Amino acid sequence: MAYFLGDVCGKGAETTAGTSLIRCTVRVAAQYHSNPVDVLAALNSALLLDSSIGSRYCPISVGADLADSRLVELLAPDLDDPLLAG
Repeated sequence: MAYFLGDVCGKGAETTAGTSLIRCTVRVAAQYHSNPVDVLAALNSALLLDSSIGSRYCPISVGADLADSRLVELLAPDLDDPLLAG
């Protein structure tokens, strides 16, 4: 199981639309890709194709349960290596 946590830069209707695009894209991509990195790649492609996003950015962190443990692997754009928390 994976967790996605993000925040869209900005305010107003355009930011709300961007949030919806991100949420829907992640949900659909997660049904086709089991690897969270592939889901983020699909999201990145969708954001690059949508001109309404403009200069907004959306930092996203991904957490994934590791099988048979209490550890969660966290991936974030500013981390070179995954962070294990437990």
